[in-house]
Order: sequence, then structure tokens, then C-alpha cells
Amino acid sequence: MRKLITASKEGGGFYTPIGGARLTALRSELGRAKNWQVSRYLELCQYFTEKWSHHPHVQSAFSIRKEAAHAELERRNRIEFERRASSRYAISLNLHYEGVAGGRPLRGSGQTVNLSVDGLLFRPSEPIPVGSDLEIRVEWPVDHAPGAHSILAIRGVAVCISEEGCGVAIQQHHMEQAQPLEPLA
Repeated sequence: MRKLITASKEGGGFYTPIGGARLTALRSELGRAKNWQVSRYLELCQYFTEKWSHHPHVQSAFSIRKEAAHAELERRNRIEFERRASSRYAISLNLHYEGVAGGRPLRGSGQTVNLSVDGLLFRPSEPIPVGSDLEIRVEWPVDHAPGAHSILAIRGVAVCISEEGCGVAIQQHHMEQAQPLEPLA
């Protein structure tokens, strides 16, 4: 974040209009920043635009910076969308997982964030290391037979961990019928 503001301050100050090489340097710095840093930079530009609304040259300086930050976020979203082989569907379902990470057993529960034919993003109850082999059982919302509920059984590998959750590349999946548990007497 400091680098973004410093890059904007060079050669004329944070409040002056930018163009040419300075705009190219800003776009380059935005390209190297993390998503949250670009979003925060965009918020700062919006704040200063509102604070200095009575100065047209400052308005111009921040509108150019906001456009550059917006363009960078849109570029990243386009790349992320194109990178996926299949559509993702936002769905929140309960799940249970088991697996192994470096010889250590993993077991827990969680909640799905989104799901596709090739991948699953979920919030685990415990941190899961990248590379972990997982078996996941998702409680499916539709029952195929009276008195039984459906389970989506998934076998996959944890490929990424983010603030949103654990991303799993699905290797195999199938539906199972699970009998309901009998009540205790």
C-alpha cells in the first residue's frame, strides 16, 4: 500500500494529475499489489475525491487513479473467470471431511462457499494444508428416496487456501443414499 501511494507521489505529488510514464508506473505497481491492497487504494482515492471535491485538479488526479485501480480489479476478475474450466455455483451446504496431510490425519466439518464439476471452495473448521488428500461428504439438499437423504461424496486435493476458505480440485465425485439415523430409545 505504501508503495502505491509513494508511486503516486513521485514527480508531482499525490494530488496532481498524472499521465504518461507516471501512469504507467502506477498501473505496474497496481499489477504487483494484492487484491486487498488495490481495493484499499481505491477506497483512499474515493475518500480524497470527496474530501477535495472543491479542487478540480485534485478531482482529476484521483479520478485517473480510481480508473486505474478499477481497471486492475476488472482485469483480475476476468483472468480468474477465464481460468476456471467450468462454472461455479454459490451454494451453502454442510459438509464433513477426512484426509491426510504429511502423514497427519485430518477430520472436521465445514460449509461450502461454491461448487463446480471440477472444484469446491469451502470454509473448514480447522486449517487444511495445501496438497492434502481429502474425502468430503456434502449433505445434499434433495432426497432421492423417502426416508433417506443424499450425500455428494467427493475425493480431491486441497489446492489453495485463502480468506474465503479451502479450494479443492475434485478428482472424483458421486451421489450416495444415506439412511437416516434411528433415534435413541
